[in-house]
Formats: sequence, structure tokens, C-alpha cells
Amino acid sequence: PTPVLPTDTPPPTAKPPAATKAPPKPTPAPPSPPQSEHVVGAHGVSGLVVARDKTTFAVGEKAFFTYEALNHTQDPVGFEKLGIKASDEVQNTSWINPDVILPGVPFKHDDGLTFNSPGTYQVFLYICFARCGASDGDWEEFPRGAATITVQ
Repeated sequence: PTPVLPTDTPPPTAKPPAATKAPPKPTPAPPSPPQSEHVVGAHGVSGLVVARDKTTFAVGEKAFFTYEALNHTQDPVGFEKLGIKASDEVQNTSWINPDVILPGVPFKHDDGLTFNSPGTYQVFLYICFARCGASDGDWEEFPRGAATITVQ
């Protein structure tokens, strides 16, 4: 028999892989609403509102919130009225007795609002410190501590 001699020809190679499409880029997540935060106002108090049970409501459904006022001073801060207000001006004054917010002790209360139109709303704390019925009433609002809700 005749021996087979090796050749200098390289063995056949596999075909190069077919070009593939790049995987689709992920869709960026929608921006989340800004986080509520305690921001100290002119009276040394900050206010925060949190949606109590959920953040999406039906038109006409009562939305419940827990609000918190925090005194950052060394002395009690007196007030006459306190409540929550929405970005559409719907509001509820839930505390109408003069009272004080003690230093470092959260003043918490639950309250609710009903919305008659769909939309996205900011709900924030507002406080009247003095002269609430007068044109020069000493009112303060805390929109940086707002809860964001959706009404469908």
C-alpha cells in the first residue's frame, strides 16, 4: 500500500458566524416622582405627607394620608390650624384647635381628601401659625414634603 503523506494544506475551517443584530437596548424606566422630604420652613417646622394605604385612587374615592409636622427648634411652636392641601387647591383643615408642636416630637395625624377629576396630585401639609382669619394670616405650606398620588 502507498502511504499518505501529509500536505501543507490546512484542514477546512468552519464558516465564520453569521452577523447577528445587537440586542435591543432596554427602555429606560420612567422617572420616579421626587422623594418627599422634611424641609424646615420659616417657623422652624417641617411638614411631610405620606399616602397611607396606596397611591392610586378612583375618581370620588377618599384618599387617606398620614401627615407629620416636626419642630426643629428648641422651643414649642404654637399654631392655630393644620391640615392637608392638594395641588388642585382641594384641602381639609383637620386640626382647628390651637396647639403646639414640641421640639423633636413628630406631630402626626391621619386625614383624607376626595378628588373629583382624574390626574396626578401633590398633597402637602399646611399650617396657620397666627391670625388665620385675617388677610395677613401667618400661613405656611410644605410642598417639598408632598405625597404624589394618581386619580383615575
